[in-house]
Amino acid sequence: MASWLLLALLALAAGLVLALVAVGIKLLLEKRKR
Repeated sequence: MASWLLLALLALAAGLVLALVAVGIKLLLEKRKR
């Protein structure tokens, strides 16, 4: 059971990191356009 919880937490963390990276890239692209 612990392994499943760990996998779920890892997946959640990975999703958050990907979201942050996507937002960062969007902001960088917007800054470059200006």
